[in-house]
Amino acid sequence: MQTAAKNEMAQPASAAEPQSGDRTWIYGAISAATKHWPEYLKEAACLGLFMVSACSFTVLLQHPASAIRQMLPSAFVRRFLTGVAMGLTAIALIYSPWGKQSGAHLNPSVTLTFFRLGKIEPWDAGFYIVAQFIGGTLGVMLSALIWGQAIAEQNVRYAATVPGVRGTGVAFVAEVVISFLMMSMVLNISNSAHIARFAGVIAGALVATYITLESPLSGMSMSPARSFASAAPGRLWNSLWVYFTAPPLGMMLAAQIYLWLRGKHAVFCAKLHHDNDKRCIFRCNYQALLTPIHSQGDDVMKRKKLIYGLGLIVAIALWAAFRPERLFVNAKVNEAMPAGFANVSQTVLSSGSFHSVAHESKGTASIYQLVDGKRTLRFTNFETSNGPDVHVYLVAANDASDSETVKKAGFLELGSLKGNIGDQNYDVPADADLAKYRAVTIWCKRFSVNFGTAPLNSSAAAPSMTQVLASGDFHDVAHKGVGRATIYQLGGKRVLRFTNFETSNGPDVRVYLVATKDASDSETVKQAGFVEVGPLKGNIGDQNYELSSDLDLNKYRAITIWCKRFGVNFATAPLTSSDTAMNAMNQ
Repeated sequence: MQTAAKNEMAQPASAAEPQSGDRTWIYGAISAATKHWPEYLKEAACLGLFMVSACSFTVLLQHPASAIRQMLPSAFVRRFLTGVAMGLTAIALIYSPWGKQSGAHLNPSVTLTFFRLGKIEPWDAGFYIVAQFIGGTLGVMLSALIWGQAIAEQNVRYAATVPGVRGTGVAFVAEVVISFLMMSMVLNISNSAHIARFAGVIAGALVATYITLESPLSGMSMSPARSFASAAPGRLWNSLWVYFTAPPLGMMLAAQIYLWLRGKHAVFCAKLHHDNDKRCIFRCNYQALLTPIHSQGDDVMKRKKLIYGLGLIVAIALWAAFRPERLFVNAKVNEAMPAGFANVSQTVLSSGSFHSVAHESKGTASIYQLVDGKRTLRFTNFETSNGPDVHVYLVAANDASDSETVKKAGFLELGSLKGNIGDQNYDVPADADLAKYRAVTIWCKRFSVNFGTAPLNSSAAAPSMTQVLASGDFHDVAHKGVGRATIYQLGGKRVLRFTNFETSNGPDVRVYLVATKDASDSETVKQAGFVEVGPLKGNIGDQNYELSSDLDLNKYRAITIWCKRFGVNFATAPLTSSDTAMNAMNQ
């Protein structure tokens, strides 16, 4: 346990040197540096080791050539494993001898908050922050020496924290919230005598949870030094302001609320773990924490009840508005084709693949003409995020890559979204002008947000592509894969066409027809057998490939984007055939 003999209370610079003006500041800096340099070095080393761990696990779990990455196609599972690894790293550092002595802030936001609470001398706070930036940056540089070019790969990018698809505004709010919760936990747990020793464990658990669930929004930083360390080598400066402003704001807000509830006297020290024999350089009053205290009085209790009551009301209001449980609960549907559906090549009026806007979205939207004259919009292999009050719009524009386009262009509502995952159908009004409404948008009415949009390509725009033999949507394997692959019969030729296509770039990437229904890993491609169509023409955009007329499309039922250099399946599109047409062509 921390003893009084080990508490080295930091003294103001004026007490050590009775000078004034600039000389006082200089003597204060020298005094702090000469007395407390071991703490500064250990703080730098701890964040450096944290960054080595972050970079290493990111390479292992995100680099396309990693065997672990290929075994784990689920992005959620990879985030979960990264979160567990980094949570355990944080716990190990907090309870290490170095972390016990430095206090294991590992974060300028934490240091600034304790400075605001009066537990750190100014020069110590300044040197801690400098040490954190230097230590984090050196940690990333060491990682670059260990992993070489792999650390710069676009799926790794030095383990950088960048805003997700919902933009910098959402990333800013998310960073404020997670930083607020983290500091609230640290203050309440570390200043409670019976559970103070568990603060580091709970901090690590929060890190793991944030990386698993929150990182798609902001990348999960909470630390200006951590974000700077990754941004510097990759020159990712565009959104760095988010991580320099939101975490300190969130933690300062948590500190202010803690002061309102418990008072400044209830902040005992700036260490995350104090139950040890290491010296303490902070304005430490840890011994008082171990002494029983009496009730703080009726006024404090009334203030607590008022704040808790208001907090409950706000929490209920936020829940009703945002419905956060829908982030974790999917609404799945699987509707069959509507009655009256005939041959694909005769009934498709227009179709297109979804692309992400505010939320990740994928799948195909197609408008069919049924035998009875009705028109139906059908989603296949569809997936987007769940949310409150989400609707399906036909939009009077060629495409909508933001929410403002939908509002300006005008739209026709087809109804509420039936489910955020799965095949589903929507009736299209008979008087809807498909020459005017050329895109399908998933729209959240509650917040006026475009989740995802599918630009529609009319079959009349490509009259030479007379017959659809097979088609399917790309899904991720080792890399992101979106878009649609379609095989057309063009006179006496067959053409494979990619539309709204996007995947990662890479060395020696090829297009394969694979003798299997689907390929969710690289091993399936090797075992099933394949026919090479040719080199990938581009990792983004529409493109065509000629196919041999003697290929048996009943055998080769999937398209794979394949990296020959590393033997990696980037992405695959399982093909659904128009059986009548394909059987005739294969005879």
